[in-house]
Amino acid sequence: GCGGTLARHVEQGDSVYLVIMADGVSSRSQVAKGDLELRDQALENSCSHLGIQLLHRFDFKDNQLDRYPMLELIKAAETPIKQVRFDCVYTHSRSDLNIDHRVVHDLALTLFRPQPDETVRAIYAFETLSATHWNGPDQPFRPQRFVDIESFWEKKMQALGAYEKELRAFPHARSLEAMASLARFRGSLAGVPKAEAFEVIRWVESS
Repeated sequence: GCGGTLARHVEQGDSVYLVIMADGVSSRSQVAKGDLELRDQALENSCSHLGIQLLHRFDFKDNQLDRYPMLELIKAAETPIKQVRFDCVYTHSRSDLNIDHRVVHDLALTLFRPQPDETVRAIYAFETLSATHWNGPDQPFRPQRFVDIESFWEKKMQALGAYEKELRAFPHARSLEAMASLARFRGSLAGVPKAEAFEVIRWVESS
């Protein structure tokens, strides 16, 4: 994920907005009463820990975004996105096994096409444990940007802790221990204690 990087943006004075496309629970074989409410509360708490704002939360069916026409997703997402003039976008990696993540990646690239009046100058894709690294070898995650998150690690852990029901015990990839290991590994590639890694999808420099 990119929680540490988002917290860093907030400390630097940037406004950070989040758009959620799917409900996150409807694909499960057993959905207990109140699961959606619990996930909504976890989302609210996580945003609070990081200092980011929830711009919009859609309720498209979980793990079924590929069943919706891309045009339908674009038209839905355009409405809230037009409220803000973004200059930087973080999205899922196209390398993810999760189909929703891949659709959202394509959606982001479509929404922020490099047209003359587009304000977005940077698009980055982040990795997600239990999604990015479970895919096949033909679609590896190749990061080119590393962000030092040592000073924001506690905020990231607090945000992840809000999703207690989603976390698993080590050695599951979706465990706090695995996430710490990944942060240290990415940090070691950049000479810092902990880092988040990103694929640079677009980077535009202008005078």
